[in-house]
Amino acid sequence: MTVFSTKSTFAGRSTDGVSVGRTILPAGWALLVLPVAVLAVPISARAAEPAPCAPAAFAAKVSSAVSPTELMLEDGRTLRLAGVALPSLPPAATERARQALDAAAAGRAARITPVASADRWGRIAAHISLDGAADRGGIPGAAGEPGGHDLASALVSDGILIAFPEAATVPCDGGTGHRIASAEGPAREARRGIWSPAARMVRDAGDPTLPSAAGRLTLVEGLVQSVGHAGRTYFLNFGARWSLDFTVTITESDLEGHRAEGIDVAGLAGTRVRVRGWIEDDGGALIARASPGTIERAEAAADVPSP
Repeated sequence: MTVFSTKSTFAGRSTDGVSVGRTILPAGWALLVLPVAVLAVPISARAAEPAPCAPAAFAAKVSSAVSPTELMLEDGRTLRLAGVALPSLPPAATERARQALDAAAAGRAARITPVASADRWGRIAAHISLDGAADRGGIPGAAGEPGGHDLASALVSDGILIAFPEAATVPCDGGTGHRIASAEGPAREARRGIWSPAARMVRDAGDPTLPSAAGRLTLVEGLVQSVGHAGRTYFLNFGARWSLDFTVTITESDLEGHRAEGIDVAGLAGTRVRVRGWIEDDGGALIARASPGTIERAEAAADVPSP
């Protein structure tokens, strides 16, 4: 497996060593510093701290949707739908997604199953089952009590949100994350909602404007040109100029999780894949620490071709 070594320096990435922030260190230091460097990911890309195994499930009534993925309960607590996300969209489309969540859940009795402790903003990541939600497109038996209707699965199936696995919450989700991911299939096949061609959901890995999407949740598709390995990090390189072209990093601790999803990270060279994650501009576009379930082979994702 290749340990990167090149001959010039770019902003945020070293090519004759390793960059930590803006400091360039000699190549011999790579194995010492890289495991620390990869921890410097945006707050938006960090999942909630894993809980052992999260607070107990509880019943509550939903007041309203405060964002496309967040609900306010009548007691004032805020929930974040676990295992789903909304890609970066124009404000009007984002508001429509919030309204769809509000229409589905406001005023409903719910069974809340937390999958992580509250984050720094006090939000509880949870799977939410709505009582009597069958008339609103709910999927029965997906989460919570028997006969409940998993809200996240319904929204994903309707093409309102996308599945977005979070490594920190998987140990506590009771398999609901996989059911949410399965619910995405019908929306993709029907090109429903945000999967419609007009939404242009998928970006091409070779798009030179991709770094301008920094800070946004994006789906990127392209051919993996090479796979590199340094320290505890693997690199999927989508171009010959690895320090300028689109790159995805995966931590060694996540390799087994990716294998469980059918992805052999070390063997992806020459494979066309689709990756979902937050874009960083690190001299070139980067998705850091891609979690299991966020990488798929493009032939399994042919529903929405990249432009």
